Amino acid sequence: MTEQSIEQAKALAKEGKYKEALLIYRGLGGAEASFGEAACWYKLGNIDKARELLQSALGFDPTHAKARALRARLDKEYPQKKEKHGGCLGVLLFCGGLLLSLGWWWAA
Repeated sequence: MTEQSIEQAKALAKEGKYKEALLIYRGLGGAEASFGEAACWYKLGNIDKARELLQSALGFDPTHAKARALRARLDKEYPQKKEKHGGCLGVLLFCGGLLLSLGWWWAA
């Protein structure tokens, strides 16, 4: 049943019926179903969901060629932004009975 379902979902995806294909792929499990679902989400523009499902597909089968190729394509077309953190450097000075605070902020 799973192979038939995957083939049915693939046929729907080829016709551009990605949402209908997703309904079939969901819940099947395995590398091929996760890859198919990722490909549909990619076509629908949900890159984060596609990345998540590609990780799942590669968890089932690290050598899945199509999943690896789509992940490489996503990494090239939609590079993930690395978080940069700024900070504050502060100094407290006690001068003539007054407490002074000096601070410097920077953005990374």
